[in-house]
Amino acid sequence: MRAILIGALMLAACTTRFDADFEQDVLGGLPAAQPPGPPADEIVVSTSTTSGDGTLIRITDNPGIVAPGADFRFMSLIRDPDPGATSIALLRSSPMETATEPLFVTWTQVLNGGGTGRVGISRFPLGDVEDFTQCQVTTTVGGIVGSCFIGETGPDVSGSIQGFDPQRPHLVSMRINRPGGPIQITVTQENVSFTPIELADPDMAWPDAGARLQAQVEYDGQGESAYRFNQFLMTERLPD
Repeated sequence: MRAILIGALMLAACTTRFDADFEQDVLGGLPAAQPPGPPADEIVVSTSTTSGDGTLIRITDNPGIVAPGADFRFMSLIRDPDPGATSIALLRSSPMETATEPLFVTWTQVLNGGGTGRVGISRFPLGDVEDFTQCQVTTTVGGIVGSCFIGETGPDVSGSIQGFDPQRPHLVSMRINRPGGPIQITVTQENVSFTPIELADPDMAWPDAGARLQAQVEYDGQGESAYRFNQFLMTERLPD
């Protein structure tokens, strides 16, 4: 699936800004701060002390649910029994070259057990006005909900994708059209694409030339559960 995806993006004349498949990371450890690939992409693990159940982030081996016997490694967000720890993975791209060309964000994920996983896409670094500006993809056992919003009281648009099994591996693909949207989100599972959603972009602040894109990954787990990724890719289409 990875080869097919990269080939499709190359046909669209895209340049990779972030690329992590975790295959070279150490089992049981944190993901590498600078994954092999673009020189300026990075992964930052942020841990804060808040109330409620938290998560641990670690590199795990193939749990047998993705191509049994394959050598895939995952960045796994796992429920932490200590209610005083919350971990968030921040995946930051290399700087963009343009301010108007589409951005593509893709990842393969699986939700083991219950809970809610969330990937929030935003500009990095954020300014005061955009502190709450994000396009989020929220995954539960019921499917995926995509939403875009500005601030706590600003415009909010959303849509959902159902019919696939979030507890089996699936590919999430986003196309972010700059400026002004729309944002298209598609889910593919076992080479079947489910009905995509298209979100109106509520005047969101996507990265300009020289700025970077950030994906914030977090998980609210239940019991013995995890939110796992075995690849994450951010690309930018080049001007014609």
